[in-house]
Amino acid sequence: MKKSFLTGVKAALLSCAFAAAIFAGAKTEAKAATQLNVNQEYFLDFEGRNESYDYQFTSPAKGTTHIEVTLTSLTNKSGEECWGDIYTKMIYDYRTMWDEYTYTERGMDCSEKFSLNPGKTVQLSIKCGSKEHHYKVRLKIVNEVPTRFETEYNGSASKADSLKVKKDASGVVTSVDKDVDWYVFKAPKTGYYKFSVVNTEPEGWCGVHVEGYKSKNKVDSNNCWYSYQGKGWESSKKIKLKKGKKYYIKISDFGYKSVSYKVRVKKCK
Repeated sequence: MKKSFLTGVKAALLSCAFAAAIFAGAKTEAKAATQLNVNQEYFLDFEGRNESYDYQFTSPAKGTTHIEVTLTSLTNKSGEECWGDIYTKMIYDYRTMWDEYTYTERGMDCSEKFSLNPGKTVQLSIKCGSKEHHYKVRLKIVNEVPTRFETEYNGSASKADSLKVKKDASGVVTSVDKDVDWYVFKAPKTGYYKFSVVNTEPEGWCGVHVEGYKSKNKVDSNNCWYSYQGKGWESSKKIKLKKGKKYYIKISDFGYKSVSYKVRVKKCK
């Protein structure tokens, strides 16, 4: 009788443990994010809930990437238009790169432009606050490739993009992920050269910091300067280089957002 009782207790405990394991597994099972294509327009319908609708996309091979979000319609259970918002968040390399509340009367919200390492998974989430409402949203992930745009990853001197005389290059630096861009110039002839950078952001307070390097590891303290939004081209001092000599510049941003820029090198008379 005693043995039978203990056997029954053990069986019950094992059964409970097995059920708990199944429950724990079901509870921790992750819901897969919907894969989105770059440069494709999506029209999404959401029933309001306090959880996020999750998406992801693969960062493009080159160029800039930004997100466009519009809350095109918000209605209650009776189908009447009403006021409200959605919350969108973009996560890249475990960092929140951009987040925004988009309201019914606001029109399209557009993220900053980012230069992302190619082939990476980027996460997007959209959260609708009210359970009583129906949301319609336009979403687009936009990729643009400017002429002579930087290549990622160029975040170190050994991976620097090359500069040519009279050929402007362009790029984007972002303070959120401490992004920096490196360029290298190999003098085609002995002489004096000047490097120039312009901040091409149309609005907002932001800028870039430029540092000259005589070699990969040696800063040229005489050639460090800033380029502010709306101030046009800002240039280095003249730099004398022998034919075949390499000169490096490093570009980083200051402020609170991504900064687009152009960079050029010119031979001085």
